[in-house]
Amino acid sequence: IDCPPSLSLLTSNALYASQGVVIPVQAQDKAYRAIPLVLATIDDVAEYNNDQPRVPGLVVTLTAHTRIEEEVAGAIREDYPDWTFQTTIPRLIEYAEDSRWGMPVGAYRPNGKGAGAYRELAAEVLARISGEQITP
Repeated sequence: IDCPPSLSLLTSNALYASQGVVIPVQAQDKAYRAIPLVLATIDDVAEYNNDQPRVPGLVVTLTAHTRIEEEVAGAIREDYPDWTFQTTIPRLIEYAEDSRWGMPVGAYRPNGKGAGAYRELAAEVLARISGEQITP
């Protein structure tokens, strides 16, 4: 369930309905500072929902290789080393184009960098929830 980047009633309801949560974190200070709030909200939901949802990990998104984005991504990996996926989702025009044409990026540009990043993330999520060790 893809939710807006806020801790609204919609997000709380989605958390109640979910077994697991992959937390996207933009490579920006504001998003980085919000991680504890998101985790606290998930803990609150889990307390009343049979320990659900579980958090397989955090994924760093909207990276464009600027200094600040690299610093924030580094801080996320340093502060949450066991939770942060190796895969990052880059900032690409493909994501705006696929929305314009009403298609997921994997269908719009299946061989593009964006679709490849999401395939890598999916493999990493599946490996993590199945308990396999993967190497970056």
